[in-house]
Amino acid sequence: MIDNLVYNLFLSKLTPLAYKQFFDLVEPKSSILDIGVGNGLMLKTLHKRVKELELTIHGVDLSEKYLKQCRKLIKKYDLTKQMRVENLDFLAADFGETKYDIVFFSQSFPLIDDKAGALEKAKAILAPGGKMIFCQTMQSDHAPVMEFIKPKLKYVSTIDFGRVTYETAYEKLLADAKLKESARHHLLKVNKDAEAMLIVVEG
Repeated sequence: MIDNLVYNLFLSKLTPLAYKQFFDLVEPKSSILDIGVGNGLMLKTLHKRVKELELTIHGVDLSEKYLKQCRKLIKKYDLTKQMRVENLDFLAADFGETKYDIVFFSQSFPLIDDKAGALEKAKAILAPGGKMIFCQTMQSDHAPVMEFIKPKLKYVSTIDFGRVTYETAYEKLLADAKLKESARHHLLKVNKDAEAMLIVVEG
């Protein structure tokens, strides 16, 4: 319960903003793999949008505590036919022959150690013409203080924010994976050198 309250406190602004923009980018009836779906906070304001777009969402997350809250919201807003969530490690999971129109890294990419492996796996489960979309806080300049602080926030907030993501390193990862960024949608400034954004990527 405390974890969920802290999650809402830290992400109550960014999460609904990111998902609102995300849903504006997806085509109706899209199948979506949401990596890092968390507690489903966005459903409180966007459940009608999920229904209107007739989306099929498969959410995965490492935290069963958060997923328990997410399942309650799925049931509350009558989304059980459109949305399901599982306690899975994306890299270790077997998705079989399932393909998705969109693979969404919902503030989860900085938490993944094998980022190159994650990109290759995401490419493999995309349907033809599919896209990856990242909700990502990008750091433009060297930030040693943030490098030190960000991994330690989980000890005071219960939320793992991962490590600092530098724009140049991120762009190199995409280039090495032969992926092309097609659009950026700015969400909010985190500090003078960092900004949260949605990044659309195509193979």
